Amino acid sequence: MLKAAIYCRLSDAGPGHAENEAESIQNQKSLLLQYAVGHDMEVEQIYSDEDYSGTDRSRPAFRRMIADAEARRFDVILVKTLSRFTRSVEESELYLHRKFPEWGIRLVAVLDGTDTQDAAAHKSQQLNGLVNEWYLEELSANVQAALASKRQQGKYLASFALYGYGKDPNDRNHLLPNPDTAPIVQRIFALCLAGFGATNIALVLNAEGVPSPSAYKHACDPRYKAPVQARWSDVAVLGILHNPIYTGDMVQGRHKKISYKSDGVTRRPKEAWIVVTDTHAPLIDRETFARAQQVLAMRKNKTGYVPPHRPLARKVICGGCGTGMGASGRKDQLILRCLRNRRDPRLCSMNRIPLSDVEEIVLDRLQEHLAELLNVDRLTLAVCKDDPRRRRRCQQLHQKQQEQRRLEQEVRALYLRRIEDGLPPDDFAAASQRLSQRLSVVKSEVETLSHSSELTNSDELRQKMLPYLQADRLTREMADALIERVTIWPAEEGEGQAPGKRKIEISWKF
Repeated sequence: MLKAAIYCRLSDAGPGHAENEAESIQNQKSLLLQYAVGHDMEVEQIYSDEDYSGTDRSRPAFRRMIADAEARRFDVILVKTLSRFTRSVEESELYLHRKFPEWGIRLVAVLDGTDTQDAAAHKSQQLNGLVNEWYLEELSANVQAALASKRQQGKYLASFALYGYGKDPNDRNHLLPNPDTAPIVQRIFALCLAGFGATNIALVLNAEGVPSPSAYKHACDPRYKAPVQARWSDVAVLGILHNPIYTGDMVQGRHKKISYKSDGVTRRPKEAWIVVTDTHAPLIDRETFARAQQVLAMRKNKTGYVPPHRPLARKVICGGCGTGMGASGRKDQLILRCLRNRRDPRLCSMNRIPLSDVEEIVLDRLQEHLAELLNVDRLTLAVCKDDPRRRRRCQQLHQKQQEQRRLEQEVRALYLRRIEDGLPPDDFAAASQRLSQRLSVVKSEVETLSHSSELTNSDELRQKMLPYLQADRLTREMADALIERVTIWPAEEGEGQAPGKRKIEISWKF
């Protein structure tokens, strides 16, 4: 008695794709069991794949059946039609005319009249394979045309909503902001613009216990079967920062399937993307998104990017060789050193100096230069004696700006404490809320003072630079406004490396 294996397959049976009742798995089994009994065959195993296409070569039951066939655990495979076994001509040829004959396996497609034991039926088998191939090709073209039409209408077609959004219960092709995850997306953009790189943003989110996008989907939707990345990564953060859908525009068609026979995809050029504007509520305004792209591009290319906490970055050069000077060492003891000397001491003489000393010297000279530039003595007489209200406003603005900078430093330090020192989550949350509330109030006060009637009549440039005269530390804003470059010369013989004895030249923008 021949040992038989029964193989049944049913394609996607979701809404709008339900196959005819006669095609159900149960009906296929009944038909094939009846055939086996009528032809004196003993059924060894039944293999079933539901919701799998006939072109999918990774069908789990199909792969098990092929492995068992190679192990000769049965003699014949029964399928309802050849298309249930495969819709691929290549796969049909591979197994029906190469592998199965080698393994001594016979395949019978009951309704097609296909039997690999019948040599006369070989041509009909090939014809059936071609018909299935043509069917798939036409079906694929029709599906792609329908999907392209929906994309042109700005309909969201992915199975799961983009992180930060949820699907509209009344329209599954429309996105609505998710109150749980939309603030996380907005915070990621804010941290990027505040100077945090993707890796540090991921560290902040992981330290706060924020679920990663895949972990969130897995927890909220039982249909999500993809592998779960438990922690945030720089790749996940960059995926969000680079995605223009967060601006309210639907951007699709960025990838194209190579062929209906293959699962491979290729990236399409940007001009071929399908973009429909203003299809859903934005989480990020276009200006913020554009600024984030600039920051990311500068970080990637290492050109023009300056960390906000390094006021003199990319502005200091060595007077000995004209090469830039870079900072290295511990955070609290950074040393500026000639980059050429660091690569090879033979190329330039030793030129190094504590960064904090340079910043202090530059701040002193900047304030002297600014006082002369603004003719501050006369300005002080006019402002302090003739208009005390304006003087008070200037003083208040300067104090609030200093407080704002201090609070921003405290926020950054708090994040580092949470990451590096393991600050307890409750303590971190309380401190973060307190600082954020105070910072919001101070920013509002700075905005109000900046546009007050007592100040708006002042010269815009003077209004901006006047607070610099009383600043207690150098900032990037001050350096960008006034300094073109700083040249530090190597110490001459006998002078040592003392900062006060070094020749330091500053080229001013005006």
